[in-house]
Amino acid sequence: MNLFSCYFFILFISCYGLAKTTTQNFTSIFSFGNSYTDTGNYQILAASAGSLNSNVEFPPYPYGSTFFGHPAGRFCDGRLTIDFIAKEYGLPFIQPSKEKNASFTQGANFAVAAAPAFPVEFFEKNGFVSYQLLRSSLDYQLAWFEEKKTSLCNTTAECIQYFGKSLFIFGEFGVNDYTLLLLAGKSVQDVTNSYAPQVVKLISEAVEVNLQLYIRALENKG
Repeated sequence: MNLFSCYFFILFISCYGLAKTTTQNFTSIFSFGNSYTDTGNYQILAASAGSLNSNVEFPPYPYGSTFFGHPAGRFCDGRLTIDFIAKEYGLPFIQPSKEKNASFTQGANFAVAAAPAFPVEFFEKNGFVSYQLLRSSLDYQLAWFEEKKTSLCNTTAECIQYFGKSLFIFGEFGVNDYTLLLLAGKSVQDVTNSYAPQVVKLISEAVEVNLQLYIRALENKG
């Protein structure tokens, strides 16, 4: 586990512990991130893309073998932390947002394994990759959420009530950005000094502007 991932894990557990000390009874969970929280979106997107992402194949085994008994769309042989969080609140496993005919009334998972914080077009246009990436970066996940929420509530009052009881989990972002940049020949110093601050800014803006301020705006209208 690298330093960035370790920091995320500690922060994630700390935030979860804080949430558990509240009396909030969450009725739905919405998740964003990469393989740390992906419950099946990568597998669905990669399958629909065909040979588009053939350089990275979803492993059929042992993923899911120790709990589900079969591949369960997770880059893990059992459950992810987000699965245990859902269980703790008496909620079902969070369905991947790209799952067809699934019910999302109790939440949706927008995370995709290998998703970067930078728009995927950034890596393609600058020649940092020699293949087309899945459209699953942070900006895409936020757009999926915008589309999905219109089917979950209609009026301002309904949205305030619904999202006021929702737990938002913003999973790990950044490690895939750094990996792609390093593989493209960028030095560790260049990635640390030039790109890491931009990644942090993207993540911060996504959390503070697109999620927290949106929820606060709904609460204020009430």
